[in-house]
Amino acid sequence: MLKELIRSLMQKELTREMYEELVIGWFRQELYPEGKPYYDDFIRRMQRSEKISLPDYKNMFLGFDQNSGIKGLENLKGLEGKPMLVLSNHTNNGPLGGGWRDITLSCHINDITGNKIRLMHGYDPTARHDLFRERLHKSIDSILIRNPDPSQGSSSLRQAIKNRDSMCLYPEGGFGHRDNSLRKGMSEAGRLIIMCLGKDYELVTVSFRFKKDTFFAKFDRIENEKISSLEGTDKNTRDQKIVDYIMARIAQHLPEEKRGYYQNYQDFISVFEAL
Repeated sequence: MLKELIRSLMQKELTREMYEELVIGWFRQELYPEGKPYYDDFIRRMQRSEKISLPDYKNMFLGFDQNSGIKGLENLKGLEGKPMLVLSNHTNNGPLGGGWRDITLSCHINDITGNKIRLMHGYDPTARHDLFRERLHKSIDSILIRNPDPSQGSSSLRQAIKNRDSMCLYPEGGFGHRDNSLRKGMSEAGRLIIMCLGKDYELVTVSFRFKKDTFFAKFDRIENEKISSLEGTDKNTRDQKIVDYIMARIAQHLPEEKRGYYQNYQDFISVFEAL
């Protein structure tokens, strides 16, 4: 009932503009003084609908430890110029309501492989992130999926795969539990993985978390052959098995209290490998 009320209010232009300004202010308060000028420039360009490259704005997070918690970058070696599907957990801890992870991911992948990552995201006008993201997605050329017009989202996604664009997907389909522990992955993500493998995509996972002003990320690779070997199995179970395996691989690099649905991640990995 509350969500429906908020959705109704958000249809009013004045309400949306006021709330957007509040969101921009909230995010700004989460940054250190040295990062705020970069954030202000970012917002100005976004509001003018200018094109923005996320790796150019890592200085928004000056004052945070952006380096000591980053692991597994060696796993990105050899992916230069290859299309990638990056799969990650969806945490809202840390600056910009968790948006630091998108810029961190984009920076490291761009630095090592030269690839530009197109982010995929859903639509929820009741979430503070979406008011910010609605403008942002035009500036950074992200892919809007699960929006009010499903055909538009699927068309954009098919075109991106046809173009062999590198993309990032959060298989949980949204933020995790209130404590940012993992939710069950969506079977649709498994179907997307199969589609991307058909276009020779490389699969990369990233396990994100934020603690005490430090960004943590563990980059890992998924062996394409393991996923491809399931292509002939029943689709109804195949897609969920694939996404559970991916989420379990993400979970193994998270603290026990953040693993959520994939607390016993080794069980999911064993079931998948037994197939």
